[in-house]
Amino acid sequence: MLPVSQDFLDSAKAMAADFRAKLEITWTDPYIDQSITTIANGRSSISWVDQVADSIEGASFKWAACDNLSMLDGTYHLCPDTEELSFSYQMGWWGDKLAGVGGQFSSPYPTLTVAFENRPIFGLKVVGDDTRGEYPVDFDIRVYEGTSLVHTEQVTNNTSVVWLSEASINSATRMVLEIHRWSHEGRQVKITEFFTSVQVLYFSDDIASLSIIEEREFSAGSLPIGNITSNELSLKLNNIDDRFTEGNEASPFPPLVKANRKIKAWLGLRLPDGIIEYVPMGVFWTGDWNQNDGEVTISTNARDRMEMLRRTTFKSDIYQNKTLYDLAEIILIDAKDAVRGIGEAFRYWIDDELKEYIVPWAYFKQVSHREALRQIVEACCGQAYADRNGIIRVEGPSFIAKE
Repeated sequence: MLPVSQDFLDSAKAMAADFRAKLEITWTDPYIDQSITTIANGRSSISWVDQVADSIEGASFKWAACDNLSMLDGTYHLCPDTEELSFSYQMGWWGDKLAGVGGQFSSPYPTLTVAFENRPIFGLKVVGDDTRGEYPVDFDIRVYEGTSLVHTEQVTNNTSVVWLSEASINSATRMVLEIHRWSHEGRQVKITEFFTSVQVLYFSDDIASLSIIEEREFSAGSLPIGNITSNELSLKLNNIDDRFTEGNEASPFPPLVKANRKIKAWLGLRLPDGIIEYVPMGVFWTGDWNQNDGEVTISTNARDRMEMLRRTTFKSDIYQNKTLYDLAEIILIDAKDAVRGIGEAFRYWIDDELKEYIVPWAYFKQVSHREALRQIVEACCGQAYADRNGIIRVEGPSFIAKE
C-alpha cells in the first residue's frame, strides 16, 4: 500500500472530495531521437561519450584509473571496456588531459559537444562523477541554433557534482561544454551527463481527461494466479492554444509530439489545509498522438513497462539446476539490454522466495520477455508487474497470501 497521510484518507472518504491530477511528460528521448551526436576533443583509452546524453546521471561504480588513487580494496571497479558492458554500466566521458595546479586546465580546454535536431531547452545540466566526488569548477556552456550563438552560461567556483540552471531557449541544435578548472588537480574530466531532456509538468487545468486501468491478465491455463499485470493510461491534453498543433512554428512542441514519450502520473487530493497531496499512479510510454478535427485536445494511450517486454524477444539457452530466482534474473538482465530504447533506467526486484524453487532443466521456446517471465511466476503461483514507480516486481506466492 502506498504511504499517505491520515488527512489524505479522510479527504478521500469525504462526500465532496477534491481530486486533482498531475503528469510529467518527457518530450525528448535520447534513445529514440537518433539525431543526437556527442563529440569530445579528447578522451581516455576507455570512455563512453554517448552516455552523457542518455538521461542517466551518475556513475555505476567508482571506476579505477591510473591516478595513484585506485586501490584493490573492493571499492574500485574495472572500467567497462566493451560496448556490451557499456549498455549495463554508466561511466560517461573521461578526458585525456590532466588538470594542473589548482585543477586548472590550459588551452585547448577539454570540450564536449552535443548536437541534436531543433528543440527547446528549459534547463541546463552538468553532472560530474558522484562516486569520486569530482566535478567541473569553472566552465562555459554555449548553446547554438545552427551557427548562431543563442545563449552563453559562464560558471565559476561551482561546488556541486550536479550543476543545474534554468533556461528558456525556444530553439537550439547544439550545446558545447568547455571546462577550465576541475575539482581535483592531476585528474581528467569525468562527465556523466550534459544533455537535458524536455520535461513538462501538467496539472488538472491542462488535462482534459485522464483514465488509468490497472488490471490482471489471467493466463489460459488452470491456475488462478501466476499472471502478468499490464496497466494502461488514456490521456487528453488541452490544445486550445494550438501549442501541439503541427505547423505552429511559434511553439517548440509540435516536433516533439511523437510515440514512446515517458509519462509519470499522479493522483492528488486537496487536504483541509489547502495543500494537494499526490500519490504516484505509474510510469507509462505513449503510443501515437492523435488530434481530431474540430477538437481542442490531443490524445494518446500509454502502457507501462510490461508492454515493452511484450515487444522484445528472449532467446533461451538450456539451463541446469537453476532456481526460479536465477531464471527470472536471466530474463530481466537480457530484457534490460533489449529495452534500452525507452530511455529510462531499467529497474527490477525479485522476491527471495523464488530461490526456494529449483528447476533441474529449463528451456524457453522463442517467446517475448514478458511471456518468459509469466511462465516463471506461473510455476511458483506468483505474480509479476510494474509498480507505480516503474519498477518491475517479481513476487512469490507469499505476497499474494498477504494481499
